[in-house]
Amino acid sequence: MRGTDKGSASEEKLLYAKIDDMKEKARRGRTAASAFLTPSEIFLASEYLRRSVKEFDYAFLGGYEDAERKMLVIFPDYILPEYFDTDEVFRAVMIKASGHVELDHKAYLGSLMGLSVKRETIGDIVLIPEGAVVFCTLPVADMLCGHECPLERVGRDKVSVFYADKDICANFSREYEEMSVIMASLRLDCAVAALSNVSRAVAQDKITSGDVRLRYKEEFSPSAQISAGDVLSVRGVGKFIIGDICGETRSGRQRISVKRYV
Repeated sequence: MRGTDKGSASEEKLLYAKIDDMKEKARRGRTAASAFLTPSEIFLASEYLRRSVKEFDYAFLGGYEDAERKMLVIFPDYILPEYFDTDEVFRAVMIKASGHVELDHKAYLGSLMGLSVKRETIGDIVLIPEGAVVFCTLPVADMLCGHECPLERVGRDKVSVFYADKDICANFSREYEEMSVIMASLRLDCAVAALSNVSRAVAQDKITSGDVRLRYKEEFSPSAQISAGDVLSVRGVGKFIIGDICGETRSGRQRISVKRYV
């Protein structure tokens, strides 16, 4: 087993143990919320919950539908998810910039990390014309919006911080570039070659070198099969969502619709 595989297996077991603890908390009548999970953790948690949770409702919440990082919330039997107030587990915080300096996602995240907060306490950072909206756990939100806010600058820009309307990002959606690609088959190496515009041999090297993630996990087998709905990431190239398998061309190749994260 590869070293990374061993590490991944250990991390999966830890995640499942945390979910089991959350289920026990819900069984005792209390709402249980995780930290903000990565897309990979959300995928693993979803699969685990589908197999193991029968008696509880649960949801992945991140502030808006297309959020990449989300909290897992497991509800006791007397709470209906549709009536749950997300302010009970996280808040939206506005970091308002001056507008005189162009700031990117990395600048906001770096400034927050400089406050010694843990990455899992921060969800998505959504850039808007006024600055950025940050979804964060209640202790971090209270710290940022307290009387003496420790965040005064992002990069070279002076900022102000305050609680934001929870629905500020309700209509926010990620941008994708839609494309249609043709590949020899539904093998992973064929998909990586087509999406990266490289030969199949180079694609195989990328896969065996650990540069490719399929369904949020490193995939080292060039012959792994892709299917509609899969998320495929190629280091240095981009992140893609496999769409419809549109059928074969006259030459027997596969035509696939793909959305590329912009």
